[in-house]
Amino acid sequence: MPNNLFRTLPVTMTLIALSCLISVITWFGRFYPTLDWFYYDSQRIAAGQIWRLLTPVFLHFPVMGIIFAHLAFNMIWLFQFGQLIERYNSSRFLLLLVVVSGVISNVAQAQFTFGLFGGMSGVVYALLGYLFVMQKFNPYYPARLQDNIAYFLIGFMLLAATGLLGNGIANTAHIVGFITGVVFAVYVFYKKPSNAN
Repeated sequence: MPNNLFRTLPVTMTLIALSCLISVITWFGRFYPTLDWFYYDSQRIAAGQIWRLLTPVFLHFPVMGIIFAHLAFNMIWLFQFGQLIERYNSSRFLLLLVVVSGVISNVAQAQFTFGLFGGMSGVVYALLGYLFVMQKFNPYYPARLQDNIAYFLIGFMLLAATGLLGNGIANTAHIVGFITGVVFAVYVFYKKPSNAN
C-alpha cells in the first residue's frame, strides 16, 4: 500500500516523508545540531543558503505539550488536499504550488516573527485556497472539497488571526499561503478555462 501511494502520489508522499523525517531528526525543534540546517535565517539566505527559504515548512514543534500534534494535524490535511491536486492536476503542478507557496509564506512570516517558526500549514492553506476557489469557479473540476471542511479551516485561520487562540500560531503564513492558492486558482481558471479540470 505505501509503495502504491508513492507511485501514484509521489509529491504528496515525499512531502509527508520529508516532514516526518526532518521533524524527528530535529526532535521537533529541540535538537539544535540538526535544526541549525533548516530554520529561516535571512543572513544565511543572503550568504547563499537559499534552501532556508523553503525548509521551514518541514519543521514542526510541540503544540499544547503534545509533541506530535502539529505534525499530525498538518500531515492529515496535506494528504487530503495534496492527493486531490496531484490526481486531478499533476505532480508537477502540485510541486510548483508547494514550492511557491512555501517560499512566499515563509518570507512573509519572517517579517513578523522574531525567532523560530515552521510547519507545513502555510502550504496546506495554499492547497485549500486553490481547491476552494477552483471548485467555485469550475463546477466540473473533479477534485471536490467538502464545504464544511473548507469553512472550518478558513474560520480557524480567521479566528487565529484575531489573537484569541494565543501566540505561537503562524497566522501570516496561513493567510499568505491561502491567498497564494487563490491566485493560482484564478490564474489556472482564466488561462485555460477549457482545461481547468
